[in-house]
Amino acid sequence: MGGGISGLSVAWLLKQRGIHSTVIEAQNQIGGLARSFNWHGIDCDIAPHRLFTHNREVLELILGLVPMHQHRRKSCIFIGGKKIKDPIDPIELCLKFRSKAPKLISGFLFKPKLKETSFANLALNRYGQGLYDLFFEPYTQKLLGVSAEEISAEWGRQKLRSSGFSQWFKRNSKTYFDSFYYPITGGYGTIAKRMARELGDSILVNARVSDLNFDEKRITSVTLHHNDKKDVIKCDHLISTLPATTLSTMLGEKIDFQYNSISLVYLNINRSQVMPYHWAYFADESIVINRMAEFKNFAQPIMATDNTVLCAEVTTHSDTPSEDVISALVSYGLIKREEIEDVLVLEESYGYPIYLKGF
Repeated sequence: MGGGISGLSVAWLLKQRGIHSTVIEAQNQIGGLARSFNWHGIDCDIAPHRLFTHNREVLELILGLVPMHQHRRKSCIFIGGKKIKDPIDPIELCLKFRSKAPKLISGFLFKPKLKETSFANLALNRYGQGLYDLFFEPYTQKLLGVSAEEISAEWGRQKLRSSGFSQWFKRNSKTYFDSFYYPITGGYGTIAKRMARELGDSILVNARVSDLNFDEKRITSVTLHHNDKKDVIKCDHLISTLPATTLSTMLGEKIDFQYNSISLVYLNINRSQVMPYHWAYFADESIVINRMAEFKNFAQPIMATDNTVLCAEVTTHSDTPSEDVISALVSYGLIKREEIEDVLVLEESYGYPIYLKGF
């Protein structure tokens, strides 16, 4: 169940082993959050995606599916009205925030030794109070809508690219990637489309599962509505890539788990490039944007264009996300209102899973 990149990958790998499967996707297209679309001549993703892994077997498998280009990652952070490097350079940080430098330096040198029961404690142990107050606490609150003290430390271990500033200098953290792969054309969704092409008619789109049918404790079939018709598909095994809350409801259970919805604001700008980065983070709570990508920096369009497309992610509730995004970018001097030629807003209900302590 689920025709996103996970569900398609399972079905594709099963087919390589001669095992038949059926992919059931509720939407009218495959790919899920890893789908792509072309807008004003530029391939766009549902927020920026990139391929990076230490697993050589997985990397070679995907590179064998889709032609990709290896990129040296280019990103930055906008914070307190200033632009700084990403990953954070402690020297630059102190120079640009001189009034906060004493607290930042003392935090770097005299980090606490807290029990890592939350993301807050994890970040404090690695980076100190100064950087936690300046970046990690406000950004986490904005991204997930809850305090860093409520977030699981395990989530943080997966997200933080280094274990502290000693690792920043060594650049050898297991979670640090200075490069990534991205499809040459078609956007990140090319991977899903390539798998779907091989799977053919074993994929059902516009197919919504209404019931899971049991024989004792085993699921034997699923009832679904496909193209306005009710159907039952028998199964020996059922693999779900649906949101955990959706699956639990189908099983007659209720779990205490949440997802943060996301608004994706796309701006078609009458300029060939806005920034030289793949993406930029916006840390200030007063700015609704979490992260913004410029897709032409991932892959150039087949036909040269004088325009560029930006995609801003917003998880803070806003009745006017596009206006809030535009105002923020204008305030930072990144764009001018008269350069905006078109606006598109997409909404995704299951943007970010919220891993609270004890999940």
